[in-house]
Amino acid sequence: MTGRFCGMCLTSRFVGTAALVWIVGLAVISTAVEGQISPEVAASQMGRGINLGNTLEPPNEGEWNNGPAQEAYFDEYAAAGFSTVRIPVRWDQHTGTSVPYAIDQSFLERVEEVADWALDRNLFVVINAHHEDWLKATYDQPASRARFDSIWVQVARHFADKSDSLFFEIINEPFGMSRDDVDDLNARVLQLIRASNPTRIVMYSGNEYSAAAQLFAAAIPDDPYIMGYYHSYDPWEFAGLANREWGTEADIAELRAQIESAKDWSDQNSVVVTVSEFGAVVATDYNSRMRYLHAYTSALIEYELPFQVWDDGGDFEVLKRSELEWHDSKDILIHTYPDGPDEFDVSITTDSTVTLTWNNQATHTEIRVERATGDSSFQTIATLSAADTTYVDADADTATQEYRYRIMAVNAISGNRYSHPLRTSIQQVRSSFIGEPHSIPGVIEAEDFDLGGEGLAYHDSDAVNIPGGYRPDEAVDIENRVSGGFHIGYVEAGEWVEHSVNVQEAGTYVVEVEVASLLGGGRVHILVGQSGSERMVVPATGDWETTVSISSQIELQPGEQVMRISIVSLPEYNIDRVSFTRVDATTVQRDSELSSFEIYPNPANSRLYLIGPSSMIGQQVSIVDITGRSRLFHTVKSERDQISVSSLSPGIYFLDTDSPAGKKPAKIVIAR
Repeated sequence: MTGRFCGMCLTSRFVGTAALVWIVGLAVISTAVEGQISPEVAASQMGRGINLGNTLEPPNEGEWNNGPAQEAYFDEYAAAGFSTVRIPVRWDQHTGTSVPYAIDQSFLERVEEVADWALDRNLFVVINAHHEDWLKATYDQPASRARFDSIWVQVARHFADKSDSLFFEIINEPFGMSRDDVDDLNARVLQLIRASNPTRIVMYSGNEYSAAAQLFAAAIPDDPYIMGYYHSYDPWEFAGLANREWGTEADIAELRAQIESAKDWSDQNSVVVTVSEFGAVVATDYNSRMRYLHAYTSALIEYELPFQVWDDGGDFEVLKRSELEWHDSKDILIHTYPDGPDEFDVSITTDSTVTLTWNNQATHTEIRVERATGDSSFQTIATLSAADTTYVDADADTATQEYRYRIMAVNAISGNRYSHPLRTSIQQVRSSFIGEPHSIPGVIEAEDFDLGGEGLAYHDSDAVNIPGGYRPDEAVDIENRVSGGFHIGYVEAGEWVEHSVNVQEAGTYVVEVEVASLLGGGRVHILVGQSGSERMVVPATGDWETTVSISSQIELQPGEQVMRISIVSLPEYNIDRVSFTRVDATTVQRDSELSSFEIYPNPANSRLYLIGPSSMIGQQVSIVDITGRSRLFHTVKSERDQISVSSLSPGIYFLDTDSPAGKKPAKIVIAR
């Protein structure tokens, strides 16, 4: 057995007798025509892929931040050059809770329709079991295991006659299950799939969040038609929380070391590895995100690991689905190669001159310099020889205008290669709008952001101040308040404004943001220097004028630095002002351990993530309703933990710990 699992040996341990007889009998009813593609051949063809995230995972399609899937998306995927589409599917809400655990036929057919859109365009397709938190929370119960087994038997039979370009992925991120549990699950479900799909490629992972280390530690199923997968959003502080920039030599070395280790493990164990989720939230610094995706894509291509970037149509958006337009990240994902231009940098030499530098790693036909203004598409502004590594743009003469630049190495034989783009502003001199840095502690008006223009003092999605208030020549949308003063409005995810600040004294501060929102549910983030707040949830205030204060705690270092207000996600809201109050030793405050947790998402749907210090491991947290009654208890297992909240009704709750009395719990919202 060489350490690999025999699925039949495990079946009797996990499934009740009656359910086992029914499931095994169902599994062997039909056997499809064998597929011919091997994992090795598939990996060489899967190449660059994308996820159709947050679409078929909600209880009902279209209930999250996206509408129902559209066939036009797949035209865009194919035209862009993607070869693979991973389609996350949550089966729980469409499956019976007692034998025979039947999946709703209309939902099965809807998943098939979406998968067929990809197959009809000669794309590889991955279908999985996603957000099946009920199984992860109750895996020790025979009925739960039998229900999940039945789901896979039905899915396998339904898709048995499909092209062998369709793959199955057993489970997504089985957090909360032990390594032994996931090893057992992988072996058992694989056996059930094989009854109707003897040679279809099946993907498996390790436990927890399906990271590379968990894949390496997992038992390798004894099967020639398997692939291992892992997910990576490292470092999470950057890719998931947008609390830092990225792109140092150490950052790049760490990224490449992880991918190299996956390639080495793949070669040593003769198991094809795919990276089925990676990416960075759009709220991260633009230039850092572009460098990150370029380095990731280049390394994955170099080490021949197929990938599917995470696109949820929201925080990690790649395709703007409603407009059928792509973010700049698409060209990185499609046109980055290990021999393409790298070490790309942009610097301002005068108020009207931009200097570009790069490194040519191979000899191509010629070099083209491309430039874009605002959100417009890139245009060629210069054609250079293949040996050139510097270009000076002397025509960028609008002092407050944002520009984006990139380098394209033209190669008619092997295909064009792109650098990552970089954003810059000609007016690179930052200064405080009020003449001196804002003082902390103190109150900072949102509209008093720094002078410096687009890309330096702020980022706005368009070049027009839509309401035209206060600073009409700046692109930030500033509106007159009926009660007097101004606020920033018409916000879009990924926008930000920055203020120069001077922190008078190091310590813990309460940061309060005054906001107004008709619908509520958006999120805002405050970053001062390298210290970030929680992603604060904006509640509904009923109109655009009535403000409420939302707060978080933040550890600040003394001295002059920059504060950034980031629009993390919608629905839309207005921002009036930000205030900072230092917490002294006599102040009753939130539990310092709990306040250091990132609670995400908030509002939550079916699960709530807790990301925090190792000192919280082993501590019990509880979810309390507004009457003070504890509804759920949970013991923190790791620095990145999760709680299933699918059993809670929509409403307001509080997350509390078993710390000493007198500590303020964190407010959470359950919304569906």
